[in-house]
Amino acid sequence: MRFSIASRISIGFGMFAVAVLGVFLLNKSAVERSITLHSKITNELMPEIAQVNVLQGYVQHIYALTQSWSVQQRGAEEPERLWLTSLCVDTIPAMMCRLDSASLNWPENRLNTWIRLRPDLLKMLELSRAVRLTLPDFDSYSDPTNQIMAEALFIPGGEFKSSYNSTLSGLHFIIQEYNKELGRDVQQLDGSFDQLGRVMLYILLTVIVGSIMIGFFTIESIVRPVRSLRSKLVNLSKGIYSLHKTRTGNDEVGDMAVAVDILINNFERTKEFTIQIGEGNFEHAYTPLSEHDEMGKALLKIRDELNSYRHDMESKVSEQTIEIKRQKDEVNEQRLK
Repeated sequence: MRFSIASRISIGFGMFAVAVLGVFLLNKSAVERSITLHSKITNELMPEIAQVNVLQGYVQHIYALTQSWSVQQRGAEEPERLWLTSLCVDTIPAMMCRLDSASLNWPENRLNTWIRLRPDLLKMLELSRAVRLTLPDFDSYSDPTNQIMAEALFIPGGEFKSSYNSTLSGLHFIIQEYNKELGRDVQQLDGSFDQLGRVMLYILLTVIVGSIMIGFFTIESIVRPVRSLRSKLVNLSKGIYSLHKTRTGNDEVGDMAVAVDILINNFERTKEFTIQIGEGNFEHAYTPLSEHDEMGKALLKIRDELNSYRHDMESKVSEQTIEIKRQKDEVNEQRLK
């Protein structure tokens, strides 16, 4: 199979391009996973965790403020009582609506916990409203029945106390589950970057080793044969015929090496041919390299002309010898007379 220099160079650059493409695709995949995880942590988990923590704090405030309302005589316009009313009427219901929407994407255990604690939280709001309505002003505290009914809600086993404990327990569980999920996502994010670093290191090592191998292969298959051919051609310019073989492959350099070897062999044949002609061996075989071998044709023409000249000279020498012999015979005959 012919493996040209262009093919080798193409394969070398192709391997480099594949390595670069592999790095790009792996980086792209890892970065996309990291972006997805970071977006989830930043836009979903952290805000929801903060919201549940705030809700937990508000629940504790509602309990403390409502309990304080049941025992301390104050006016309805006091800042703390206005804040309690705002929490129960506006803030908590709005937060519950937002968490209801977020809970659609929650895992089953977290969702079930939210479903269980939601009635307890609503009951807390209702009981806090009942306390506020039972003890709306200073005069309402003068009725011991109202105050006893309000305080009874907060004793161990009381409705407010039970709903409060159940709500806090559920919110605490939800926060724990959120923190576990956050820890897993952060671990995956760190693992994604660690994996990206390892993959890039492996690819870098592969590219380095591949480059070294390609460079060695190029030197062995191109550079060294070209240097050998250069040495042969320099020797030819000095009239020195180097007969050592050049190790090449089936490519353009190999074609040049074969052509140079044929040329050197032809010079050897030409030298031998001229020596034989000089010794008078005009029958020595010689074949031109091709029909376009002008030097070979010229050598054959010289051989034929020299051979013809030799035959002509031999014929003339023979004729002269015969003539000299005839004249000698005539002279001898005349002497005998």
